[in-house]
Amino acid sequence: MYNPLSQKLAMVTPETLIVGVDIAKHTHYAQMVNFRGEGLHKPFPFQNTISGIGDLVQQIKAVQSKHGLSTVLVAMEPTGHYWIPLARALEKQGFTVVLVNPHHVKKAKELDDNSPTKRDDKDAGVIARLARDGRFVIPNIPQGVIAEIRRLVNFREQLNKEKQQTEAQINIIVDLYFPEFREVFGSVKGNAAMAALKSFPFPADIVARSVEEIAAVLRQATHNRIGQRHAELLKEKASTSIGIREGAEAARMELQYHLRRMKEILAQSE
Repeated sequence: MYNPLSQKLAMVTPETLIVGVDIAKHTHYAQMVNFRGEGLHKPFPFQNTISGIGDLVQQIKAVQSKHGLSTVLVAMEPTGHYWIPLARALEKQGFTVVLVNPHHVKKAKELDDNSPTKRDDKDAGVIARLARDGRFVIPNIPQGVIAEIRRLVNFREQLNKEKQQTEAQINIIVDLYFPEFREVFGSVKGNAAMAALKSFPFPADIVARSVEEIAAVLRQATHNRIGQRHAELLKEKASTSIGIREGAEAARMELQYHLRRMKEILAQSE
């Protein structure tokens, strides 16, 4: 019967050097132990730079040589995204990189000394011993075309989230200052709606324009698909709008910012 824990434990042998790394933004901490969990080197910091990672590799190889250990298992807690460049650099050195669960690290610290207090040198040792016990997962760091696709998917998800947030901000302003606007346009993301909000966002702006002026703006934005009828509706709704007027100039500035951002997002999403 398949046992993932047994498979992981098989990766830790008497010839394995286990390195626990506590990840931070600028300065990481490392602790090295053997397959029994005995410390082989006192915990030490190293910088998240090419020279700092070089120092770590040098220390690892020195301990390997001293104790006659043939393989290296580097375990780290996935703190944000900061672990990825280090993991890639260590994989290029031929080391096996694994990840431990942050929840397991917290619980293990409490078992060790009845304190969940974070301390970088202490955490590195806890991470190393969790790896020794097979409490880790092997990360799948994409490379080549797969890495490109994953980045693009993440970027598209980010754009969709920003689009929703920006649309919500525009809708809030419209609901306050010209709630009848969406009786004319169902969505503020359409070309006609965005052109109208850019040129005459509030009822007072529309009342001051002729139907012909409004229609011309709408036709230009939609290649003549929308014009006279929507212009007349806007004039009608603006004349009886219940929208507030307080803070209108500040709201105008905010609205124009969100409209520009929406235009950028929609262009990127194409």
